[in-house]
Amino acid sequence: MIVKPARRGSKLQSDTAGYVLITCTQPNSKGQMEVNLTYEGDRVLASYLLKSAQDFFLD
Repeated sequence: MIVKPARRGSKLQSDTAGYVLITCTQPNSKGQMEVNLTYEGDRVLASYLLKSAQDFFLD
């Protein structure tokens, strides 16, 4: 997985504190996919958003 902060100069809407975006490629012939995680905002907030999303899908 590739993790990177959003590009510099990226602007969030004034009422948005942060976001996390997870994307992936189509599987190759070996079934492998490249997964990318991009976030903007505080790293702790990004971690909280990911944990909350994981909990949502596990319920």
